[in-house]
Amino acid sequence: MSEDVRAGEPLTPQQEERIRQLVREECYFRDREALIKLTAMTLLLKLAGTLMLGLLLLAFRFL
Repeated sequence: MSEDVRAGEPLTPQQEERIRQLVREECYFRDREALIKLTAMTLLLKLAGTLMLGLLLLAFRFL
């Protein structure tokens, strides 16, 4: 995109399509990163819950 776009000039259809594509890609990567973080946090919470239940079972077994 070596064209110089001045303020006030309308964008060409190719420029509009490129902007739409860039926005779509950015949204995809943000959503993907958020989903990975959410999955990791869910896994950590499940592991912590399992560990706590295991400790409670051990504590009640020896009481």
